[in-house]
Parts: sequence; structure tokens; C-alpha cells
Amino acid sequence: GLVDRMIAVFADPEAEGAWYDAHDDDLLLRPRDPVDGATPSGASLAAEALLLASVLADDIDDAARYEALLAATLGRSGLILAKAPRSAGHWLSTAFASLAGPLQVAVAETADSDGALVGEIRRGAPGGVVVVSGPRDTVPLLADRGPVGGRDAAYVCRGKVCDLPVVEAAVALLHLG
Repeated sequence: GLVDRMIAVFADPEAEGAWYDAHDDDLLLRPRDPVDGATPSGASLAAEALLLASVLADDIDDAARYEALLAATLGRSGLILAKAPRSAGHWLSTAFASLAGPLQVAVAETADSDGALVGEIRRGAPGGVVVVSGPRDTVPLLADRGPVGGRDAAYVCRGKVCDLPVVEAAVALLHLG
């Protein structure tokens, strides 16, 4: 998939958790800048992609591989976080999301859902929160999780462990705290 292609093209094979910014066989030296500026660095975006892939992967071995590479990538960001936190905004967001669970919200929708619940949650959720929606059993996070009382229901999850469902966006957002 896309994350595996990212790893193949941009990961430094000699330094686990390090990422190049460009892929060009004609370059004498491939650039590598892990510092976030006005836009996130490629390395911090790679960390975010690995975080998302680690929780969304269907295959347990792929999920474990992404999680291990995420840990190595975040481990390399420590100096930036400690010495230049203003240049590490996206790193901090991804590291927080990783430590917090990572946080996910699965919205089980009814057949006639208007999408209002998932829309409110997506607008109010902090950065790094994965929000998925659909009918029961359509994605792994919605396995055995369905609507409640004929209404769309949100399940706030940390890793693979989810809270009881709620039908109000404000309550779901409180759980994301």
C-alpha cells in the first residue's frame, strides 16, 4: 500500500526511523530535514502516517511493523522536541496522539444516517485523532459495533479498547478530552 511505498522510497535503510526528503538516484546527497516549519517536515508526516497505519492495518504483522518504525521515528525526534519545540509542532501532535492511545472514534451509522454525528466529531476532534464511520462491520474498528436505539453511535477508542457508545457529539468529544 501507500505506507509501504513511503517506507521503500523515503526511509533511510541504514538508520531506522530516519527519513529522506527526496528520492532521486542522481543526487550525490539526499536531503533530510526533520524540522517542522510553516509546514510539517516529511519526517513528521511519515510518523503520522505510520501512526495511522498502525491502528488501521488489517494485518497484525503490518500493524506491528508500522508501530515499531513509528517508535524509532519518534525516538529520533527527541532532540528537536527538547531543544526546539517551536520547530516541532507536528512532531508534538503526533507524539501526543501516539501516547494517548492513539485515540480513534468509530461512528456506527444507520442506513439513513445524515452524517451529522460524524461531521460534528470530525470538526471538534483534536489533531491526530482517527475518525472512521460507516455501517456496522464495514471497517475493523466497527466490527461488532453498531448504532444504538436507531441512532448513529460514536465509540471512542484507545488502541483497540473502546468506551461505551454515545449518541451525542459533545459527549464523544468530552471523552477525547
